Amino acid sequence: MKRMIIAICLSTLFCLGIVGGQEEQAWYKGNTHTHTVNSDGDSTPDEVARWYKEHGYHFLVLSDHNFLTEVSGLNTIFGARRRSY
Repeated sequence: MKRMIIAICLSTLFCLGIVGGQEEQAWYKGNTHTHTVNSDGDSTPDEVARWYKEHGYHFLVLSDHNFLTEVSGLNTIFGARRRSY
């Protein structure tokens, strides 16, 4: 995550939902523009996902140029578990 940390593009998502008859509000920290070694980044998709997970991010979008990174394996390892209400 060497140079990538400097060029982080942060996004924040605010969600409002009704859970158990009560309004629940939450802010989510995430990054919607991240590159990996599959284009012009300097870390593998696994390293990138691990770094963001370890630093408290709730979501991540890999936006490599001219390459679609398969993320199902990353979601299995790093993805949030679904809540049951």
